[in-house]
Parts: sequence; structure tokens; C-alpha cells
Amino acid sequence: MKDKGFKPNVVTYTSLVTGLAREGNLDEGIDLLEGFKDLGITPTMITFRSIMSGLCKARQADRAIDFLGYMVCKGWKPDEECYGTVIRGIASEGLAEEALELLKVLDARELVKKTWAKNFARKICYIQKAEKRKLDYEKAVKAYNKK
Repeated sequence: MKDKGFKPNVVTYTSLVTGLAREGNLDEGIDLLEGFKDLGITPTMITFRSIMSGLCKARQADRAIDFLGYMVCKGWKPDEECYGTVIRGIASEGLAEEALELLKVLDARELVKKTWAKNFARKICYIQKAEKRKLDYEKAVKAYNKK
């Protein structure tokens, strides 16, 4: 691209990161993301969410949680969609109770809106298919509201 006179920007590199993540080349995507600074590129939340989504689809929610920590250490403030991606990933791995615990922590620290948290508690139950995991909406709300 550069030899044709085009200068890649954040959209170009985010597209590359997203493509790598979708294809399961997560380590390559993370390496590219870490090289953004050297290229003078500032990643966006879309860039970060692409990596987290890829990690969760690869059933690596633990790495997605670590990636949230990486973002915070680097000075980025994850948004509700970033948290939602990771929470969905945790729940999709059959860890609804852990997903609800993370949701409670985020709510207690006021990192997400209360209405968003309650709606997400419903989504966790849906993901887990309440009857299979014996986790119905009322139980989720009780677990969420325990302080």
C-alpha cells in the first residue's frame, strides 16, 4: 500500500486486526495491536473489541479478561461493549455465576449503568439456557442483588 502512495491509518490496521481475530490468528492480531504505537496509530475501542471477541469465540474468556487488564494498564478505559463481550464469553463457556459476579463488580464500581447491568443479567440467563443450568431469571436477579 505504501508503495502505491496510500498511508494506512487506524481503520486500515483495525481491519487487519479484526480479520486476524476472526480467523483465529489472535496472537498475530495482538502483536499487530501492540505495534500500533510504533506506527503512530492510536487504536480505537473497535480494535480492542475485535481482539476480545476473537478470544471469546475461541473459548478463551480467561485471556479476554486478561486483555481487559492490559487495556487498563495501558491507560485505556474499556466501554460497556468491551465488558459485555467478555461477560458473554464467560457465560458462553458455561460460567454464568462467574459472569454475574463480574457484572456485580462492574456495577459496584459504577463502570456500567445499572439498567445495562440488569439487562445483561437477563442475557446471561438466556445464554445459559436457564432450564439446562437451573438458573432462572429470578435466581440471577437475586444473585446480582446480593451485596
